[in-house]
Amino acid sequence: SHKPSGSPSIIPSFAPSIHQREPSKGPSSTPKPTPTNLPLSSPTELPSSSSLNASITVSIFFDIWPQETSWKIERLSGEIVASAPAGTYTPPIDKVEVPVSVQSDEEYIFVIEDGSGDGIAGIGMLYVLKMTDHPEIVLLEGDGVFNGNRTETFYVPREAEYPTSAPVPPTVSPVPTALTI
Repeated sequence: SHKPSGSPSIIPSFAPSIHQREPSKGPSSTPKPTPTNLPLSSPTELPSSSSLNASITVSIFFDIWPQETSWKIERLSGEIVASAPAGTYTPPIDKVEVPVSVQSDEEYIFVIEDGSGDGIAGIGMLYVLKMTDHPEIVLLEGDGVFNGNRTETFYVPREAEYPTSAPVPPTVSPVPTALTI
């Protein structure tokens, strides 16, 4: 079994799906595609390497049917920046973490799809997009409760917009009572 890398802050526990499916009849003889981190548009539309100045990590926790899951990240213009079609991931994989080069100070669209139309079975946040060098900065996260697909917009901040420290909880002073006076 594929072991998750690192220690995710949220480890989903997988619940059985309410949908019945036939189990796989063994290993597939077809080659496994790999996720792409290149635009699928014509070479003249490729962003220059100097314009891609940030890296995000797409983490997806799969149910027992990872081959049904596909995803893509695109610019608001529709240019695909990264994608993984259905069939890219096959059992027994349970999690992937894919680095994607992006431009800071720009909005993107994340689309996740499930080929069987029932989402990803599990509990908790089943996909998370974070800044690669600052994993405490979560750009987008979501559960697997969606039918065929979910589309969401997220913003990649400039480094100047990164938090400088973790939030500090407020200090609570006890209210004086007859017992503390």
